[in-house]
Amino acid sequence: MAKDLKAEVEALKAQVQQLVQTHRALGLPTSPWVSPQQAAQLLGTSRTRITSEIERAEYARIHGLAYDLTWGTHYRKNGQHWQINPVEFEAIAFLPPEQRPYIELPS
Repeated sequence: MAKDLKAEVEALKAQVQQLVQTHRALGLPTSPWVSPQQAAQLLGTSRTRITSEIERAEYARIHGLAYDLTWGTHYRKNGQHWQINPVEFEAIAFLPPEQRPYIELPS
């Protein structure tokens, strides 16, 4: 049993390594966190759309309002740079507007 498990782990490691190499060869990110520009390209939207979603989420977070995008799950800041988890972000940000909370930013 232990030998079968070890062999399976090794096979999975090889598959992961092959996927990472394929991602790199195609110019795709290998990290779950990408820049807003990379997220926009991966999700087929604009960088402005990504950053406006971050602005709404940050406004809601700072003011204690309920919002569906959350810090650390959908977006985060690494130093001075925003980062997006495109898989998690896409699951929420592209829902129909009537299924999402509305946050109006002050002018």
